[in-house]
Amino acid sequence: MLKRSGRWILAAAAFLAVSGCATTRSTHGEFDSLNARIASLEGQISEKDSEIARLRNQMRNEESARAQAENEKRSLREKLEAALAQKESRTTGVADSDLK
Repeated sequence: MLKRSGRWILAAAAFLAVSGCATTRSTHGEFDSLNARIASLEGQISEKDSEIARLRNQMRNEESARAQAENEKRSLREKLEAALAQKESRTTGVADSDLK
C-alpha cells in the first residue's frame, strides 16, 4: 500500500512539475499586459506634457504680442493727443489773432 501511495504522490509531483502552475502562467500574461498598458500610458503622458509645453509657449507668445500691441496703442494715443493739442493751439492762435 505504501508503495502504491508513494507512486501516486511521485506521479502527481511529476505531473505538476511538468505542467507548471496555472496561476503562474496567467500571472505572467497579466504582468505582460499590465506592462504594455503602463508603457502606453507613459507615452500618452509624454504626449500631453509636450502639448502642455507647446500651449504654454503659445500663451507666452500671445501675451508678449498683446503687451506689444498695448504699448503701440498707448504710443499712438499719445501721438494723436499731441497732434490734436497742436491743431487746437494753431486754431486757437488764428482765432485770437483775428479778434485783435
